[in-house]
Amino acid sequence: MEDPARNDDDSDALTYSSSESEQEQQQGDLVVQGFASLCKNYDPDRYIGEYARPLPHRWSKDEGFQPHELDLRREFLKQLRSSLLPLLREQITSLSHLLDPTRLQIESESTLELILEKQSELDTTLHQMEDALNNLRSKSDSLAIPSEREDDGHLKEFKGFRLIGLDNRFGDLLQPTTSVFKQSQKLIRKLELSTQDSHSSSSYTSDMDESQSSAADIAWIREQMIDSTRSSDEAARCMIEWMEGSDTQLIQYFWNHSLCFIDRRMRVLLKMIGLLADLEGDDDVFSSSAITSLREPDVQLALQLLPILKLSRLLFKKLLNNGMNSKRLPLYTNMSSLQLTNLSDLSREVAGHVSYLVGTFRLFHHRFSIPDNLSNLWSTTHRLKGWLKSEVPYVSLYLVPLLPDTDGFSTQNHLTDWLKIWSTQFGVAIQNFLDAINLYLDNWNSSIANRQ
Repeated sequence: MEDPARNDDDSDALTYSSSESEQEQQQGDLVVQGFASLCKNYDPDRYIGEYARPLPHRWSKDEGFQPHELDLRREFLKQLRSSLLPLLREQITSLSHLLDPTRLQIESESTLELILEKQSELDTTLHQMEDALNNLRSKSDSLAIPSEREDDGHLKEFKGFRLIGLDNRFGDLLQPTTSVFKQSQKLIRKLELSTQDSHSSSSYTSDMDESQSSAADIAWIREQMIDSTRSSDEAARCMIEWMEGSDTQLIQYFWNHSLCFIDRRMRVLLKMIGLLADLEGDDDVFSSSAITSLREPDVQLALQLLPILKLSRLLFKKLLNNGMNSKRLPLYTNMSSLQLTNLSDLSREVAGHVSYLVGTFRLFHHRFSIPDNLSNLWSTTHRLKGWLKSEVPYVSLYLVPLLPDTDGFSTQNHLTDWLKIWSTQFGVAIQNFLDAINLYLDNWNSSIANRQ
C-alpha cells in the first residue's frame, strides 16, 4: 500500500522544482533582454560604415579654446586610455567566464544574477566611453569634414584625423563586443534558461539526435563567444595604441595593413601564374575559394603586372623601415588632418587598385569577357599611375623632413634620391604593362578576325 505522506513529498518536490525552473527562466529572460538592450544601445553601425554619424560636439570653436578646456579634454583622453578601456577589457573577460555552459547549468540562479550585475557594469562603462568621446568634440566649421581640415596642424591630439580615427577604433571595438552579447543571448536560450525560442531542432529528429545536436550547438556558440571576447580585447588594445601613437605611427597603422593586403594579392597572382604551389596560411576571400591557373597568353600578360605589385610593396616597406620607425620622431607633427589623411590613404588606394587588377585576371577564364577585362585593366592601371604620381610627392613634402640623420648619414637626402629612382622604375613598369595590354588586345582581335 502506498504511503500518502510520501506521495505528498514527491508532489511538493515536483512543485518546488517546477517553481525553481520557472524562476530561473524568468531570470534568464531578463538576461536575454539585457543583452538585447546592450546590442541596441551600442550598435557599431552608428560609428562605422555608410550610415555612420559623427559624434556630437560639446565645445566652442577651436580658436576659442581656453587652457582649462584643453586640460579637461586631455583628462577625457586619459580616462579612456587608462581607466575605461582597461575596465572594459576586464568586464568582457569576466562576462565570458560567467557564461561557461557547465557553470550555468549547475549554478543557474546565482550565475544569472551575476550576469545581470555585469550587464549593468558594462552599460555604465560603455556609456562613459561614449560620453568621453563626445566631450572630445569641437565645434569646427559644419561644412568641413574633420579628417579633411587643413587648419588643425597645431591641435596635436585633437586633430580631426586623430579624433575620427578614435571614433573608428571605437566602432571596431563595438563590433566584437556586441557579438559577445549576441552569442550570450543564443547560449542562454540554447541552455533553456529562458522562455524565448532557442530555435531548437526539427520535431522530426530523435531525442538522441536532438541531444547531440544541442550539445554541438552549445559548444559552437561557446567557441564563437570566446573568439569574440579575444577580438574585443584586441580591439580595445588597438584603441589604446591609437591614442598613444605618434602621427607617423598612425600613418604606419594603415600602411602595415595595406602592405599585408598587397602581399596576399601578390601570392594569389603567383598562384595563378604557376609560380607558387599553394596559399596555405592565407584566410581571405581570394585564397578561400578555388584559384584557377591562367592560360599561357594570360600568363605572359600577368607577368607584366608582377613588377607593379613588387614596386608597390617595396615603396611602403622602404618607407616603414627607413627612419619612420625611429623613436626620435615627434609625437605630434605640424601636419594637418588633410595631410595625414592623404598619407594614410596612399597605401589604401594602392592596395585597392592592386586588388582589382589581380581580381580581374581571375575572370579571364570567361573568354567572352576578355575585351571588357582588358578595358578594366587599362583604366585601373591609369588610375593607379595617376594616384601615385599625385600622392607620392606628399611623402617628400611632409614625411621626409621629419626623418633624423643617423650617425652623420643624411636619411632625408637618401630617401629623396630613392623616391626619384623608384618613381622612374614604377613609371617603366606601368608603361610595360599598358604595352602588354595593347599587344594582348591586338592578338585577341586578330584571332577573332581569323575565325570569321
